[in-house]
Amino acid sequence: MCIRDREKLLEDAKKAAKEQAYFMRKALENADLRNGLKFASLMLAELKTSLLVPRNYYILFMAIFDYMRGTTLHKHYRTVKLLQRGFPKRPKND
Repeated sequence: MCIRDREKLLEDAKKAAKEQAYFMRKALENADLRNGLKFASLMLAELKTSLLVPRNYYILFMAIFDYMRGTTLHKHYRTVKLLQRGFPKRPKND
């Protein structure tokens, strides 16, 4: 496989992962966890390949990791906000 073909495989995988990351992020912003996880799974499925050379696989892995890191921070922030609203304040003992 020539270098041009290897680079095309990497670019195609990165493009597909970026597209799934976009849909995952939109779903999570709308509190649609089921679809968010579905798109995350599709994005991670891009890593199930033996066609990429190790260097290109690492580049793809790091790109996907960056997409996931952004959503993790967003998820934790939303979880904390939901928990803060969910717990009633304790009554004061007089």
